[in-house]
Amino acid sequence: MKRHPLLICIAGPTASGKSTICKAVVPRIDGLRLSVSTTTRDPRPGETDGLDYNFVSRDEFQRRVDSGAFIEHAEFSGNLYGTEWVNIEQAEKEGFDLVFEIEVQGVQQLRARYGDRLTTIFIFPVSYQELEKRLRARATDSEEQIGKRLKRAKEEIAILADPAFSDYLVMNDRLEDANQQVEAIVAAERCRLARFGSAQLKSLGG
Repeated sequence: MKRHPLLICIAGPTASGKSTICKAVVPRIDGLRLSVSTTTRDPRPGETDGLDYNFVSRDEFQRRVDSGAFIEHAEFSGNLYGTEWVNIEQAEKEGFDLVFEIEVQGVQQLRARYGDRLTTIFIFPVSYQELEKRLRARATDSEEQIGKRLKRAKEEIAILADPAFSDYLVMNDRLEDANQQVEAIVAAERCRLARFGSAQLKSLGG
């Protein structure tokens, strides 16, 4: 039975582990792919262009904005991030489900456009103190940058913790437990009755 592709947002403050969870879960679930965001930030060690992000210049990003290439886009920590239409167009055409690992502003824009079609999973690392510990352990940011990220994290947590915004909460204490919970959510959402057309459901009666 056909249904609209799932649109699943994995969201959380910086250092919550959302990227790690996405990279672990997506390859383990048939018919699930990661939407590749476009950004103006520099690649981090180990990141691959076209796989982790589409890395572009600020001028190229703006050119794509002007041409209407983005579903949503926002600025975060001085860099631009966005989701291009081609991600959803390909999902609709090929029939796979799509995971977005995006910032809160991006989730808000997708929610405004897709409403209940969007499922948001809030990833949180047990406590704010643990989040700060993980952020410092990265050793990739200056003290000033860390302060800005922590301030932004508090703002994001306030939004994500609202039941009207997020559909699920996954506490990322032990990574494999968090991975399994996200997998269970995807399985449940694929079975949600409202995702199937009324004609298809009536056909069940023969």
